[in-house]
Amino acid sequence: MKITSIKLVTPNQGVFADLSLRKYQGGSPYILSSATGLDASDILTQYNGNDSLGGSGLESYYQMGLAKRELALKISLNPDYSANFSYSDLRDNIYRLVSVSRTSYIDILLMNNMKVQAKTSGFIVKVETSHFSSTPDITLTISCTDPMFRAPNSISVPASSISASEAIINDHISTAPHGLSFSVKVLDDAGLGSLTMIDPVILNSSTNFDINEHTMWVFSLLPTSPWITNDVITVNSDIKKSVSYTRLTVNGLVTIGLADSIAQDSNWPIMFPGENRFCFQESNYLEFVSFEYTPAFWGV
Repeated sequence: MKITSIKLVTPNQGVFADLSLRKYQGGSPYILSSATGLDASDILTQYNGNDSLGGSGLESYYQMGLAKRELALKISLNPDYSANFSYSDLRDNIYRLVSVSRTSYIDILLMNNMKVQAKTSGFIVKVETSHFSSTPDITLTISCTDPMFRAPNSISVPASSISASEAIINDHISTAPHGLSFSVKVLDDAGLGSLTMIDPVILNSSTNFDINEHTMWVFSLLPTSPWITNDVITVNSDIKKSVSYTRLTVNGLVTIGLADSIAQDSNWPIMFPGENRFCFQESNYLEFVSFEYTPAFWGV
């Protein structure tokens, strides 16, 4: 990921500082001297159980993630004495930054010129100053709420371009695995009991795949009451995981949670950089209504 600057943005006052990674130009009062925590220093691999369909080519499934991310931004102070801004004034403004949101919460935007490449958010947990240096600076430590960097906007895949029997999604932007969100409509409730979404693993060059041959993960719903035709089932496996269905009743649309219907050995659906394939065992009874995801990045 190419970035040229880091913007610090507060919920109340907007952009506080635009910290350039290039050679200092202009009269910015804050200059980024160095930064740590922008890379992927602690990649975690979590064991998530055996292949649920008993595939012969893959014995277990592992999910990757990051340990907690802390950003440390070393910022040099560049006072403008002609405007009566001293080192002390600039330091005070940074101290105000800690409390302006009432919680020390701040957004961090990774910029490529004028375009937001990725973002994260967190809480300022430490402000360190070098009072007795000939070039005073301040180091801000930010504890991020999400260890991954995320794209600023989600990507929607046209439902007409994918089917429940074979959905091929090519994520050419991400560098890290991430969740997704989709909705499917029940076309015929006559044969639909459970709902099982699968990620097939292609171990050869064939373009055809069998959902019972290999799998990396399986996500299953076992509802306590049957679905009916035109129900819309929605699954979100990204940061705020949720699963529900929406039904048209005499009182209008009603949304009902399905968290208690997730099968015990299920894994939340996940996408990886590059080509991803999804399918449903019950594909004859379902069609996609929507599919979207937010690209994720290990680091800069």
